[in-house]
Amino acid sequence: MAATSQSSKFLPPTNKQQLKALGGIYKLNGDIRRAITVGIDESFLPIPIPKGGDWLDVHEETGQTVGEYVKMSKTIPTSTHELFCIGVTMADLYPQADWNFVYGEADIDRGIGLWSFARLDPLFPLTEEQQWQIPTEEQRILILKRAIGVFLHELIHLFGMEHCIYYLCMMNGTEHEEEMDEQPLYLCPVCLRKLYSSLEKVDFDVIRMYQGILDVCKKFNFKEEAE
Repeated sequence: MAATSQSSKFLPPTNKQQLKALGGIYKLNGDIRRAITVGIDESFLPIPIPKGGDWLDVHEETGQTVGEYVKMSKTIPTSTHELFCIGVTMADLYPQADWNFVYGEADIDRGIGLWSFARLDPLFPLTEEQQWQIPTEEQRILILKRAIGVFLHELIHLFGMEHCIYYLCMMNGTEHEEEMDEQPLYLCPVCLRKLYSSLEKVDFDVIRMYQGILDVCKKFNFKEEAE
């Protein structure tokens, strides 16, 4: 992550700002409309006030509304909507000389992403002896959950989606392990609406999507996410 500091303190958005970001909902079909409006306060946690060293403490994010996303997505070449390429590496990633590291990186214009396993191991940086140790079951589950989260985060960036500031969401920026582990493996209402706007022509099925997420969480023993 870039070692820069924002000039003003981030404040979580108000309910009015969240609704403005979501935009009009009346033309949406029943399933997606219910998914982004019913039981929101119970299902989606507010984004917390950042602590020192958190992503929003050191990076200035203004947020991307659904309307802004739709307008921006029209400028992305059609080919990048049809074909993505995402690489994975064990190398630690440093995109620029003045950055400390990133978990992943996405180039929207070219439809190319890259993410790294290097920092997903809770023992990172590993000693030479630890490199040959078999992870415990708890460590294995944590590494797998982090890997899925980072992969999906970078994949969704390739749709043109920016970091989320509206709820605790898979698309929040991440500066360290604690923030990464707090993120859910699903999108908040605002980001879900953005994804729907990109995929509705291919029969976006929000119920099937959530059932798929639940099935994966149960299969890989992500207990907190499966509850």
